[in-house]
Amino acid sequence: MNHGILTILKRKTKGLNVRLNKMTITPTSTSFYLKEIVHPNLLDETWETVIVDYEITDDSGNEYTVVSNGASGNNEYVSAARVIAKNLDEE
Repeated sequence: MNHGILTILKRKTKGLNVRLNKMTITPTSTSFYLKEIVHPNLLDETWETVIVDYEITDDSGNEYTVVSNGASGNNEYVSAARVIAKNLDEE
């Protein structure tokens, strides 16, 4: 199944690039480990940070509740994030 998260990750917002590094599935949830890269021009005197909200859907139109587990990074332009959803529908 081609889950909607993969489609979303292929979409680039001007100044923001998100890459899926890893996806893990347990009996109760699916976790997406992401790398968020913010272009320096997006951050200026007005904006000090960028917070990304994720939506997860599948090819059948199902929407999944997303719980962010935060993001961290060693500089202001690149961060690692983890988002969690209940297990995705296998159909």
